[in-house]
Amino acid sequence: MKIKDQVQHFFKNHFSENDHFILGLSGGLDSTVLAEILYELGISFSAAHVNYQLRGEDSMEDERSVKNWCDSHQINFQLLRVQKDKSEGNTQNWARKIRRSFFEDCLKKQNAKAIILAQHSDDNWETQWLHFLRGSIQGLGGMKEINGRYVRPLLKCSKKEIDTWASSKKINWREDASNQLTDYNRNFLRLEILPRIQDRFEIDTRQINERSELLHHFMGWNHYLMENWIQENVQSKDNLAQLIFSSIPQHLHVEIILHHWLHEFHLSKNEIEEIGKLMHASIGAFREYELFSIQKTAIGLALVRKNIVYPSAVTIEENTSLFQWNQESYSASLTMMTPDFKIEKNPNVMQFDADLISFPIILRSYQPGDKIQPLGMKGKMLISDYLTQKKIPSLQKSTIAVIENNNQIIGILGFTISETHKITKDSRRVFTIHHLQHP
Repeated sequence: MKIKDQVQHFFKNHFSENDHFILGLSGGLDSTVLAEILYELGISFSAAHVNYQLRGEDSMEDERSVKNWCDSHQINFQLLRVQKDKSEGNTQNWARKIRRSFFEDCLKKQNAKAIILAQHSDDNWETQWLHFLRGSIQGLGGMKEINGRYVRPLLKCSKKEIDTWASSKKINWREDASNQLTDYNRNFLRLEILPRIQDRFEIDTRQINERSELLHHFMGWNHYLMENWIQENVQSKDNLAQLIFSSIPQHLHVEIILHHWLHEFHLSKNEIEEIGKLMHASIGAFREYELFSIQKTAIGLALVRKNIVYPSAVTIEENTSLFQWNQESYSASLTMMTPDFKIEKNPNVMQFDADLISFPIILRSYQPGDKIQPLGMKGKMLISDYLTQKKIPSLQKSTIAVIENNNQIIGILGFTISETHKITKDSRRVFTIHHLQHP
């Protein structure tokens, strides 16, 4: 099936003609080809582009190229410019989180049906190898054509097919020079390893797709059987659940069981490994997490869910002067800007441009999924990621308060305000929240 027919078949089978989508458009070959195909097929979409500003003028040229394409094709263009802070760790992980957060914001604001990504079968093969090398069993099947809000209509097409279509249509695109650097693991596999394997074993796109699909079916059955095993062998009552050591067959690796048993808590691989170590620890050894604690007993692992009581939300009006949160006292004040005004650099004092606030504001407990654009950043991020970067323990996160205005988080109490509500030289009034610490 030709590449354009493949894309048309995909959307006809899974979506309706009136659906609108968000396309991640980098300006590279794959996403540009997909954009052209979507446009030719008359599929409604907006283009979302992230400029990470990591490659200087090249990054700006990518942005201009995508915007020019959108303008010439009358496609809605959504742009996010961000800049990485040195404290934000691995560049690829940072970029992935920023990109996904931005795409999902676009999806929500435009009430779109799904986010379209341009990954193809060669990308999928690389992903499978990366999962294998990292020991991630769940990822051995690679990517899926439809995975929640994300869809990949080119996943069954090869890179060669995309190249051929681009040449036949004389498509112009931007080439990212960093794609040729083998510093990144994916590039190393793509450039140095997988071509040699493909030549040696004569593996083609059809075989890659078939094996990926087979592995997805296998993992689905594995998940089904493990869930049934857990239901039959984990003893649960109220907030207590016990995994009995004697019920674990010798052929089942304990971390596989833990992964399925504890999946609702969204633990990292390292956290699962730490819990697995309790198997060989002394009786009474335990681990504490935000939503549960787990302890080794004489017969197994006992998990106790925590009944977390979140402080009640507080409504702050324009004329509020004093309020309490989590048994701590705070003052609130609204003042005019003066020539000698100075911004406080103290986490106990939070200052906002009052004219950007629509009162009342709400002070409430942080919830997983909350996002903010921290002061000094150009893009939103999950507050959970922000707190992790600040080395806030999981147990403490439930006590963190956020400041909400018109369904937007404009501050994290005691940490940061949002870049969108900061004080500038044009500000006229200042709204201040001050933590009244006891002497």
